[in-house]
Amino acid sequence: MPFAVALSGMVMVLRRGYQTYAEGFVSWLVYTFWGNAMFFFISGIIATSEGAIFEGEVKLIAALASAAIGYGLYRHAAWAWQAGLVFAVLCAGVVALTIFTGAGLGFSLIPNETVQLLYAAVFVVNAAILVWIKKVFVQEEQA
Repeated sequence: MPFAVALSGMVMVLRRGYQTYAEGFVSWLVYTFWGNAMFFFISGIIATSEGAIFEGEVKLIAALASAAIGYGLYRHAAWAWQAGLVFAVLCAGVVALTIFTGAGLGFSLIPNETVQLLYAAVFVVNAAILVWIKKVFVQEEQA
C-alpha cells in the first residue's frame, strides 16, 4: 500500500512538471549532498586517525566537494548543476562498481551491501532530478 501511494504521488509530480516542486527537489539535493559531505568528513577523520593518511585526505577532499556542491545548489548557482551531476554519477558509479566486483572504494566506505544499494540509489535519483530540473539553474544563469 505505501508503495502504491508513493507511486501515485510520483505520477502526479511527473504530470504537473517540475516547476511546482522545484524548490522541494533543490532542498532534497542540498540535504543529500550535505549529508554525503558529513559522511565523507567523518570517514576521512577516522581514516586519518587510523594512519591511512592518503585515504583520509581523499575522503576529506570529497567532503569539501560535496559540501561546496550542496551550497551551490542551495544558492541555485549555474556551476553547481554540472558539478552535482558529475559527483552524483561518480558516487553512484563507484558504489555500484563495488557491489558488482566485490572490491573498491565503496566497499571500504560502506561495508553493508544493502546500505551500498541505498546509497547508490540515492545518487541515481539525484542525477535524475538534476537532469529533470536543469531549467531551474539555467534560468538563474540568464537572469
